[in-house]
Amino acid sequence: MGEMARAFVDRFRYMAVRAGRRQVSTPFGMLALWETFVDDCREGYDGTLYEYRDQLSVRRFLQGVLDDPVIRDAPESGWFAAEVTRIDTEFRALLDAGHPVPGGTAWWDRRIPGLAGENMAESVRNHFGVELDIA
Repeated sequence: MGEMARAFVDRFRYMAVRAGRRQVSTPFGMLALWETFVDDCREGYDGTLYEYRDQLSVRRFLQGVLDDPVIRDAPESGWFAAEVTRIDTEFRALLDAGHPVPGGTAWWDRRIPGLAGENMAESVRNHFGVELDIA
């Protein structure tokens, strides 16, 4: 690994540990987590609303990485930002077809996908009074 790439990965790991994400602390690992979550949502997320929001915290972490000045200055930041954007595009499409929910500040918090498993549908119904389609 080149010196520049090492700086990117080291900073990423530092940010992951600082955020309490010790189990997955590489750029590839976090992108895979984000993509797997989006895939789960496409198929009808079946956890509870609490679990959904916990997994959604990966996106909040990724935003912190994208906004970090050290990361932004690294040559790898272009590749990383493009991957986040690619996955975000898929998630935005799911949210656009979904429902608005109160309380979110970021775009990924203000809506939820319209298709869900039974657990998620029940959680959302109980919490927001919104009916989701069951996968």
